[in-house]
Order: sequence, then C-alpha cells, then structure tokens
Amino acid sequence: MKLKMHRDRRTNVYIAAPYRGTAEEIEARMSLVSKVFSILRSFGHFVTSPMLHHYTFNSEHDASDGTYWLAYSKHVIESFSYNNNPELPFEVWLLDLPGWQESSGVRCELETAWKCGITVRLFKNFGDDELTEVTTIEPHSIPLWN
Repeated sequence: MKLKMHRDRRTNVYIAAPYRGTAEEIEARMSLVSKVFSILRSFGHFVTSPMLHHYTFNSEHDASDGTYWLAYSKHVIESFSYNNNPELPFEVWLLDLPGWQESSGVRCELETAWKCGITVRLFKNFGDDELTEVTTIEPHSIPLWN
C-alpha cells in the first residue's frame, strides 16, 4: 500500500470509520481498518482505533448499545489533545467508507477532534497499493451536519 503522504514524519494517528452494519459489512470494515492500521505502523506512525477494541470485545458479554465506545473514543481523542506535541502531531484520519456521514460514532469522533483543535483528514482508495488523502475536513464542510 503506497501511503501518499506523511512518509517523512511520524504522526499519532486515530483511525475513524463507521462500525455498525450487517455482520458481513462489519467484517469487511474491520479487515480494512486492520490492514490500514498495519500499513501505517509499518511507516512508523503510532496508530490507534477503538474500533479494533470494540470488534475484539464484541461478544455476548458486551451487550453495549455503543454508549461506552462513544465515551471511550472521546476520551482517547481528548487525552491525545492534551499532550499534542508539534514534533509528533496527533490527527484523526477518517476512512471514506459508505455510511460515515450518517454514523453517530464518526460524528462524535470528528466533533471531539474539532473541539480539541485536532486536524481531521479524509482518506480513500484502499486498494492493495494505495491510501490517498482526499482533503482536510473542516467542521462546516459536511452538509448533512449543518
């Protein structure tokens, strides 16, 4: 996978993407998030995604409606923002997957990032050899949320 940006500097990266859907949709998304996570790590980035924790612990013992994971996601983003170091910036990287504009979880993550002054970037093209940044997303740039 060719990462078309940020090869020259390390970044703390929080991967955001929609989670909910059919079992097949969730499986496909988690496979993609895991793949992106691994590739970013191989470039030296420090990567986190609560989605991977949610997926790992999603069982009959976790009958959560998502409230815990929303609070957890906000906590992770806010915690990183308190320690944001210009030498090792913290950014939220959103994967352009179907449903992200309607996702309450993604909305919570992005709104938290913006409130904390954290850069949010949108990525697409998740082929075997490409991850392309589309744009930096600003709070006013999502028509469905205005």
